[in-house]
Amino acid sequence: MEAARLVAIVAFGGVAKERVTECFQRCKDFSIQLCCQLKMRLPLNNPVLRDLNFLDPQKAVSGTIASIANVATIFPNIIPAKELQRLDQEWRQLIFDEEVSDLADSCATLPTEAFWVKISSNDNYKLLGAFAKAMLCLPVSNADCERVFSQVNLIKTSHRNRFSTEGVASLIFVKEGVKHTSESCVKFEPTREMLQKCNKTMYTNVETVYGDEPESPSQE
Repeated sequence: MEAARLVAIVAFGGVAKERVTECFQRCKDFSIQLCCQLKMRLPLNNPVLRDLNFLDPQKAVSGTIASIANVATIFPNIIPAKELQRLDQEWRQLIFDEEVSDLADSCATLPTEAFWVKISSNDNYKLLGAFAKAMLCLPVSNADCERVFSQVNLIKTSHRNRFSTEGVASLIFVKEGVKHTSESCVKFEPTREMLQKCNKTMYTNVETVYGDEPESPSQE
């Protein structure tokens, strides 16, 4: 749009043609440098991310990938070693499931996560679906992690240093949830269930939030 505007200005004699050519060249140089920097900073050659091509719905039902155990072994906290065989069994079963193949075709124009959300709702692929959704959450950079660290520093200050890890995690979870569902707390509408839980019992969980019970004032 901006390029078309510049061309129109030149056509009416508003800007010299040489200046427009220089502007286009600078834009081109900027785009080239941007691509080079992204290539340097993003883990494009990371073998783990390269092996995540199994998440492509078409790849998943093509039968070209015999096993995904090599990827799962890198994440033992998600898939324990004793579950690797079951994971591969569910993976191999995909190519013989006509419903899954039809689903993959229908998801050609939809986000990949939509395919795996539906797969995870099938009792035959519970483990595979959970693993796939976990892999879709892998960050390609540390930007998101740095943002969370910044939030931790804003929440657990020198004046609120008794916050436990569970308490800080809960506050960050609530903040991110509100941001993704309602953009801000101003637009957030709590459900009836949430409102029912806002009673005096919500203050009995002090130990979880602060790490220990607050000291009661001394009786004199």
